[in-house]
Amino acid sequence: MSHEPPVPPDNQSPYPIAEPPHEHPAPLPPVTQKEGPSKALLIGGAIAAVGTAALAGLAAVLLRRKPSDPRPTARKAPAGGRGRSRTRRGDA
Repeated sequence: MSHEPPVPPDNQSPYPIAEPPHEHPAPLPPVTQKEGPSKALLIGGAIAAVGTAALAGLAAVLLRRKPSDPRPTARKAPAGGRGRSRTRRGDA
């Protein structure tokens, strides 16, 4: 038994069996390389420079600022006991 389906003898393939003749265009001239850094390298360097400047500015601002108010701390209980007397209501 064959693995090919039965095909009528007059049936023509929808796809070309052989490549039709054609003319080959002239080869392209070789691409000359420009000297110096590429465009992608320049863009990457610019992005890195901007990021570095932003970090340096942030560091300068954070290191030069003076705390205007110290952070509030929790009040400590007096050393003599539990704090204020709970029997006297006149003092608030």
